[in-house]
Amino acid sequence: MNDKMSKDKSLIPIERIEGLILLIRGHKVILDADLAALYGVETKQLVRAVKRNLPRFPDDFMIQLNEEESENLRFHFGTSSQWGGRRYPPYAFTEQGVAMLSSVLRSKRAIQVNIEIAAEGIGRLDEQMFVARAVGRSMEPRIYNGDFLVFRSKPVGSRQGKIVLVQCHGIADPETGGSYTVKRYRSEKSHSPQGEWQHTKITLEPLNQEFQPIILEPEDEGAIQVIAEYLGKLGSK
Repeated sequence: MNDKMSKDKSLIPIERIEGLILLIRGHKVILDADLAALYGVETKQLVRAVKRNLPRFPDDFMIQLNEEESENLRFHFGTSSQWGGRRYPPYAFTEQGVAMLSSVLRSKRAIQVNIEIAAEGIGRLDEQMFVARAVGRSMEPRIYNGDFLVFRSKPVGSRQGKIVLVQCHGIADPETGGSYTVKRYRSEKSHSPQGEWQHTKITLEPLNQEFQPIILEPEDEGAIQVIAEYLGKLGSK
């Protein structure tokens, strides 16, 4: 997919997003009013949602500017509608805080905008990538329940040791009972009498030792299909 097509499909022009990123207290952040404008909501609506969910926004997710920082912003950027009538200093959100806003606002647009803003070392999304939300604890501490995960469909090359999204047929994820699972892929192989490689065992490993792996023997062939390869999660360091 060429750059023009990618830009045409972007919800928010990347140049606009880059222009909103500030450096405050050593963190790259975006102000609450700017995020509210991107999400299409009022600033006070965004702030109310955050205050209802304060435990989800620790210090490395969100900071509230002090009076000096607020005055510096006014001096550098001038008075605008985002400052008018505010009785409290603005909040600023780091990449992790921006990602968390998707869940507290429960807005499809917020999720789409956040996809445009940040992903863990994977760059811009293309047509082969998609985002899904994690369910369960079996992949902690790498992946937590509720994380937004980025996958690439139709993976090529070796899957050994990679985290993959798998569709199960006739078996279920032991934690969730669902037909889809995210696990680390391990396989053991041997030569067939015809000199070809064949699987002797496939193990879908959880990272959390509280959970059991899914182990597939040769007679279970066809019980799983690898749908996509895990690339990263939105809003992660």
